[in-house]
Amino acid sequence: MLSHLISARRVKIGNPVAGARLMQLRALAGDVSSGDATPEDVSTRLQTIASSGAALAGETATVRTQSVHASSARDVQQLFRAVAGALEWIEVADLVAERNPEIAELLRTYGAGRSDAAEAHWTQIMGP
Repeated sequence: MLSHLISARRVKIGNPVAGARLMQLRALAGDVSSGDATPEDVSTRLQTIASSGAALAGETATVRTQSVHASSARDVQQLFRAVAGALEWIEVADLVAERNPEIAELLRTYGAGRSDAAEAHWTQIMGP
């Protein structure tokens, strides 16, 4: 299925389990590129993804929602990090923290935080 996507013979993945696995792999790739995943994490997560077929079949909607949240949070983090470095975001967050604590949290979380913190923040704000 993936090779068909790459070669443009397919435009989407029809199997929800395969789609959920692909989203998990995409999230893992984001963690690797941002430095949030160690080599041990990668190995463990790849094994978990590979063995998740049966579990995913019954939970595809939940996994898909979680994967979308994780992907969205990482996309926002990439945007923040493309604009400025972590220290700059922390500095700006400190400037606005007294008057706007929620905005300061947003700046710290997406500008300088870890991916798991961004995902948790996204879920907290946007809902499950």
